Amino acid sequence: MPRSAILFVKIFCTLSLLAVMYDPVSAFGQGAIFVDTRLLVAAHPLMRDFDLETHRFRGTSSESIEGGAAALEQLQSEIERLEKKTNSSTVIPPTLAENAPAGARAKSEREYIAQKKGKAGQLLEMQQRLYYATLIPGRPGVTPVNTIFPQIQEILSDVKRVVTGLKNKYKAELVIDISTLYPYPRNDNLKTRLLLQNQHFSFWRGKFDQSDALAWLAEAKDMVANTKDDGSWVVPYGALDVRLESVKLMEEKVGRNR
Repeated sequence: MPRSAILFVKIFCTLSLLAVMYDPVSAFGQGAIFVDTRLLVAAHPLMRDFDLETHRFRGTSSESIEGGAAALEQLQSEIERLEKKTNSSTVIPPTLAENAPAGARAKSEREYIAQKKGKAGQLLEMQQRLYYATLIPGRPGVTPVNTIFPQIQEILSDVKRVVTGLKNKYKAELVIDISTLYPYPRNDNLKTRLLLQNQHFSFWRGKFDQSDALAWLAEAKDMVANTKDDGSWVVPYGALDVRLESVKLMEEKVGRNR
């Protein structure tokens, strides 16, 4: 075999080995990943407390108070009682005295601060519930729909945090949300009059009638949506599916921090 041929074989084998060892994802990052924010919202711990009938979050200030005016009066009394108890608890525990042992003093300080902080948080939550439950005239105890905004904002912030974390992990330049692609209502009576005429050439040339253009796009959308069961198949080839990983992160990390 000529030396030139041997040299070619060596170069070819070397390049082939480098091609196998080279991982473009680890070197440059994943070009695109796709998630389903619909699944992320459903996996959020707060959604366990979402009442489908009242559209409020149970155990939060958005939850309506059953019992009408009488229940609001009772809540007001509880608030006043807690305020009085909180304001009167100014006695410093003996372990907080200056001559107390350092270890006992530090532990007692943490417990004392945590207890006061807990009571203040409980009082603030009760005051918010009372305030929101009186905003709708003639309907004591019923909270307006915008009282769920803090919970919605918390869910959106956690979704963004999970997606951003995955984007950084895979060094992705693009994140695709396929929640609008799936699920899609099935249609057994597809219209294909314009679609099968293959008129997209005239469409790109600007000679397509506007009404026909919209009808053509509608037929194309229905055809694409009803071809597969999973809308993720329309994602460009090469995008990484991180739907399950994102849901797992939402359930584990966010749930553990609550």
